[in-house]
Amino acid sequence: MAMQILSVTETVTQHLRDLIISNTFRAGQKLNEVELSARFNVSRVPMREAFHVLENEQLLVRVPRKGTYVAELSIDRMRQVYSVRKMIESYTIDLLESKQISKFPKLSASLIEVPERNRDYSKGDLTYLKSITDFHVQLVASTGNPWLINFYHSIVSNLARFQFYCGYTPGLSGQSHNTHEEVYELLTAGLYEKAKEVLMAHIDYTMGFIENHIKEETK
Repeated sequence: MAMQILSVTETVTQHLRDLIISNTFRAGQKLNEVELSARFNVSRVPMREAFHVLENEQLLVRVPRKGTYVAELSIDRMRQVYSVRKMIESYTIDLLESKQISKFPKLSASLIEVPERNRDYSKGDLTYLKSITDFHVQLVASTGNPWLINFYHSIVSNLARFQFYCGYTPGLSGQSHNTHEEVYELLTAGLYEKAKEVLMAHIDYTMGFIENHIKEETK
């Protein structure tokens, strides 16, 4: 497999993105381009470009005359991004049905490549979370619709951020993997409506779990 060579900007952007998703850079925290450039030993140009990318992903918010801050983690914000997720993934199933797509090699691979289910990603390890997220990314990619794929990619980081915010809960990660396997089996069997029903119930459950977690954290 060819090694992907990332530019300095891409490397810095991914590093900052991971720090935000993993809550190392906390919601509401002010980030300074000059300080971070010195910390990561890069010039201000790639750091400024990275900030711009993350602003477009809505992980960062620039406040005029005040600076740049890590976006908030709120129930309203969670509901907004997850409602978009439901819309995209629901339409994805409809599109797969209309095209009668029933073979998903990359979706199958994403299930096989999931590491140990009980991995504790609350310690800052995003490996497990990324492997779980990859199932949904590959599901949307299975449509072959570049507009839909790009649209979904624009919200993936925020979805991952809310999931990571909840930390590790025994049984929750294994449940996600089991649901993914069920959705995959239903799709390959051509049972699209049932697959959509299971997928939407899974997303609703995740939303409820995150909402309760945010309420507990803000008491």
